[in-house]
Amino acid sequence: MRSCQQALADIEKGTPASLRSAASRIRQQGKAVNEREKLLLYVATSIYTIVYPSERLTWELPELTENSIYRSSIESAKMGSYDFNNEKSSDYLTLVLPSLLLFTAPNVKNYYTEAQISLTKAMEVNPNAILAPYFLGTIYSRQGKYQQAVKPLETAYKIQSDCVPVATAYIQALLALGRAKDAYNAGVKSLLKNNNNRELLTLCAQSAFEMNDWELADQYVSQVLQSDSTNAQCQLMRARILLEQGDYLRASAALDLFSRNEKPNREYYLVRLRLLQDWNKNMNYAATTAT
Repeated sequence: MRSCQQALADIEKGTPASLRSAASRIRQQGKAVNEREKLLLYVATSIYTIVYPSERLTWELPELTENSIYRSSIESAKMGSYDFNNEKSSDYLTLVLPSLLLFTAPNVKNYYTEAQISLTKAMEVNPNAILAPYFLGTIYSRQGKYQQAVKPLETAYKIQSDCVPVATAYIQALLALGRAKDAYNAGVKSLLKNNNNRELLTLCAQSAFEMNDWELADQYVSQVLQSDSTNAQCQLMRARILLEQGDYLRASAALDLFSRNEKPNREYYLVRLRLLQDWNKNMNYAATTAT
């Protein structure tokens, strides 16, 4: 019973490491798994694979023979629908699991109001768990309400700053609010245990760029391009950095490289237009001073 309670606590915390810990507690070598433990393992596995798809699954899922509200909410999310009428519950997972829909069907939005009520209540039920504030901040971010998103995302980030999806969502919200310095500091902290993570490196580059620190931004861009030379986002960012530094020839070459690897988008054309304008101004000035 004690290991079951500890597994439940690990599942509620909701980080990749705590979910792995829950699975390990349940799957103790030589120990028979009862129906309650099978359900908890199913919940842990579902959260792990849905919320953290880049994490490697290292255990098998036993077949369930009983239904439960946890299973119902997860299966509904997998089928693209929200399990309504759970907001009156005082159980953390009952309040949180329906919002897995955020990741199984990100274009569905008709449940946001109900989810916000349930997730806010879940944060009160267990203030030390990461999923409720992460999910709530994600809902606000998807509506463009970054001022409201940043508080629950900061809560989730403080619980587990090295959780990449949470850190990414928090940094993006800070950047949307123009808080580049705070975004950079958050990115650097998250990189301490994820030092080669391209997404975090790119966000640090973007934060440094917004701080007008071109050299610092280029350091992070270089780290990404060293491991992925075709990374379109960083290729375009390098062109922007070179443009800000007045290195028009290299900026033009960077844009050419981007267009060979990626279909030109709106940002590409805006950078290309500014390059032409600034380059022409510089050449005209040079011609004027020469005469």
